[in-house]
Amino acid sequence: MTKLLEDLGHEVAGVATTGQQAVDCFAAVAPDVTTMDITMPDMNGIEATRRILADHPGALIVIVTSHGQEQMVMDAIEAGAKGYILKPVKQEKLAETLDTVVAKYL
Repeated sequence: MTKLLEDLGHEVAGVATTGQQAVDCFAAVAPDVTTMDITMPDMNGIEATRRILADHPGALIVIVTSHGQEQMVMDAIEAGAKGYILKPVKQEKLAETLDTVVAKYL
């Protein structure tokens, strides 16, 4: 994901591998947009999204998920995620999704 984002010209402000790290990293770097995997150790991306948005209601979070997790995507959107992208992530789809979220919310 980092390489895809950098190849699109984005600066990656932080990387987290667990849900708690995502919450802590967001608080430390306050990124413009966050990509959040649904499946992570210690706390899933839905709960991490809820926690981030509780403290930072303007956060723009895009969920990254696998096929077959439709209910989890709906749960993430209900938790406040602004969009989602399916794995395997294609660069052009990532660009389109980020552009859409930024145009709508930023």
